[in-house]
Amino acid sequence: MDDDSARRLRAVPEPAAGTSATFFFDPLCPWTWVTSRWLVDVASRRNTPVAWRALSLAQLRADAAGSVDASVSGAAAVGHAFLRMVECLAAEHDFDASGRVYAEWGSRVHDGSVEPTFPVLEDSARDAGLSRRIRRAARDAELDVAIRVATQAASAHAGPDVGSPVLVPPCATRGVFGPIMTSPPVGDDALQLWDAVATFTALDSVYELKHGRAQRRPDGAVPKSA
Repeated sequence: MDDDSARRLRAVPEPAAGTSATFFFDPLCPWTWVTSRWLVDVASRRNTPVAWRALSLAQLRADAAGSVDASVSGAAAVGHAFLRMVECLAAEHDFDASGRVYAEWGSRVHDGSVEPTFPVLEDSARDAGLSRRIRRAARDAELDVAIRVATQAASAHAGPDVGSPVLVPPCATRGVFGPIMTSPPVGDDALQLWDAVATFTALDSVYELKHGRAQRRPDGAVPKSA
């Protein structure tokens, strides 16, 4: 990667306010996958583009612990490779491609209970129509800077002590962590939730609305406390 490309990846401009919903996500998180299916449904019905951006839970945990770098291995390494492609595509403003590969990935890993491996990531990217150049970005360590910058942007939008996902609706001056759900609402319920989130983010004086996690995760496991 040349110096000009590296500089672009360090400062990927976010879409102009009012044009897109920005969704910062970690592809390994089952909660995030459920929220994303709701978002895709609502965005298509409201004709709202989605800007997919990286959010590394490993990086958030490292920052919270005061570590310099996030250490990733196993499944986390695969998720990190996924986020490299997301930020490579973000630098080219090809957010639709990120949405496609996430859909392929989620149908396998989250809906199909397939282990998140590098071959699964490669198959997802190929079936989503990603070029060989973009697929190679999954192995480009120079994109780690872009992941860090995007993760920090997510925290800047939603505040400290957040996780994945962070959603910034169009025209919003800030974002929210979530909404977290065990299954995506449909029909009018989906639209009403969208409008509620948009209203919440527009009220700068209101900064937290929370309910304890009493239900099980989408994969059936008992969730840890937030």
